[in-house]
Amino acid sequence: MTLPWVLQDILVQGQAAVGQGVQLYYHPAPLTPQRKVAVVPPSLPSPGPSAHTGLLNQEYHQTTMSQMGQGSASSVFSGRFLTLTIFPALTLLSAYLILGHLFEFETPLRSTYCSASTSLISPYDLPYTGIQRLDYELCFMVSVFHVALNDRIGYTFLKYFLGTSSIYVILPCLEALRPPTAVSTDGRLARSLRWPAIWLQAVQLVTLGVTMPLWGLVVSLVSASGSKATSGVRDDDQKHRKGVNQDILPPAEPPIHDVLSILPSVVFGSAIPSYALLHYQDPSITVLWQIFPIYVFLAGWIYRCFTKLARIPPAMSATNATRFILFTSFLTSSYFHLTTVWPLLLSCDTESLRQLFIPGHYSAPSSHVDSSVIAFLQYDFHFAWISAWFATFLTVRFRSIWHLARTVVVTSVGMVVVGPGAVVAGLVPWK
Repeated sequence: MTLPWVLQDILVQGQAAVGQGVQLYYHPAPLTPQRKVAVVPPSLPSPGPSAHTGLLNQEYHQTTMSQMGQGSASSVFSGRFLTLTIFPALTLLSAYLILGHLFEFETPLRSTYCSASTSLISPYDLPYTGIQRLDYELCFMVSVFHVALNDRIGYTFLKYFLGTSSIYVILPCLEALRPPTAVSTDGRLARSLRWPAIWLQAVQLVTLGVTMPLWGLVVSLVSASGSKATSGVRDDDQKHRKGVNQDILPPAEPPIHDVLSILPSVVFGSAIPSYALLHYQDPSITVLWQIFPIYVFLAGWIYRCFTKLARIPPAMSATNATRFILFTSFLTSSYFHLTTVWPLLLSCDTESLRQLFIPGHYSAPSSHVDSSVIAFLQYDFHFAWISAWFATFLTVRFRSIWHLARTVVVTSVGMVVVGPGAVVAGLVPWK
């Protein structure tokens, strides 16, 4: 049996990484291919062949030596070695814990709410589609969410989870718009990132906590390949040196309206359906929420078609639009964190905090099945933000070891102050 093509490409990347040996820890970046060296103007005396060669050698030596101090920080944390160590471990651990809890409560929930032999009239066993087998599966999905909604801790946590989850929709959409010069577009791994709706629909099939490590693995591998092919231009490299005039080409940007289409995708495709799920707590609305990735795709597509037909001129650059979207996600996630976590912190209610965020610590008063459902959602949440944080952190080009240490300290404090969702949204612009 052949493996799926995504897993085959990952295995090929892993074999290449193992073959590189210790070179994984430090890759001195070559002179950037985007730099054009102009000829010295005729009015100045032209240097001889030896002088010109010495000048280029001196430039290469200075560039390489300037990167030696930061190579140990940037290459270790952005190389394939850690990528092929962390994300597979997260994938296996998340599948074991999340799907393990799923299998634990699957049979009791199906027999209680979705079985035709049950003596109780289930509020979730409804003819959603008219197809008996499909309605049976939808009944189970609906019962999982409504068991959590009917519990005090479960409702609070699900509200917090959905309220801080906008970044998990934004990240795949942004990676899909990354310009070809920023990453390696060769191979099916890179092309798989061009379809964020597929990754989001995988969230509904195998949970967010299992999907995000796989997505982070693909993003890190593609980014590592792209950075190896074309190294980024740093600020200190853009200075004019004596006798050499450097013309730096501006990096390519995606179309502005493609970036702005992420806003209606998140609002109409994710935020409004999640609000309806929490507010109405109706099984029919819960079923419609299961296909929210389709709403995300349609909202963005409608926006792009409208702006194309109306020929609306862009009001800002793609970079500023990206920062605005991430800042909006940061504020939204911070709001839900401040209104949910900080009242418990200020009142020193550590028991409620443990019940809210430590999987398996909360014991539901109704049954053990309800506790397993809430632990399932808590593991899903934790593996999602951990994977998103690593996917962002491992692709940051740190300028020095102090830049690395400062990032770790700031993100660690930010986890408590504004929450993990806001921290990931704030860390993305540093890429």
